[in-house]
Amino acid sequence: MLDFLRIVLLPSVVIYSSIIKIRNWFFDNNIFQVRKTGAKVISVGNITVGGSGKTPAVMMVAQMLKNEEKKVGVLSHGY
Repeated sequence: MLDFLRIVLLPSVVIYSSIIKIRNWFFDNNIFQVRKTGAKVISVGNITVGGSGKTPAVMMVAQMLKNEEKKVGVLSHGY
């Protein structure tokens, strides 16, 4: 069964990896540019998609910072 899934999903992997390589090429050649911010940033991520507790962790950290009277903004990216 696992081999069947690998064969079926292979085209998706090729398409996704091609898109990422093109995106990275754009960044490497300064067509897409990184934007810097004057704010401090905490990035929360994981190699797992969903169910690993990132959202509750972000909300807890945001609340802790708000309790210290810090300005807090939460951004979600990648969906």
